[in-house]
Amino acid sequence: MSPQHHFVWDFIGNEALQKLLQKMIQKERMGHAFLFFGSEHIGKKTLVSYFIQSALCENRGETPRPCRMCSQCVQVGNRVHPDVFWVKRLMDEKKEKKKKNISVGQIRRLQTQLS
Repeated sequence: MSPQHHFVWDFIGNEALQKLLQKMIQKERMGHAFLFFGSEHIGKKTLVSYFIQSALCENRGETPRPCRMCSQCVQVGNRVHPDVFWVKRLMDEKKEKKKKNISVGQIRRLQTQLS
């Protein structure tokens, strides 16, 4: 992909973060893990999906958006891509709401999966 590749993500806000993520894809220099956190309903999952799909799309560079139709995009969209791990807060059965934090046990299970 040329460094001049232009992205168009249907996402409003966090322009600086969008540019940073897009630059990582353009330069093909991404970290091995990313942690996105913040308040609920601010678009983290949407932004992460655009980022991952744009990085992995089989038709990358042909359009300014991920195609969302190739196997890579579909797997990411369905959250079943073998190289992408989504970790989210679990439900507290007693309080019937999400726990405040991701647990150490969840991270240990992820480490076991990855080893």
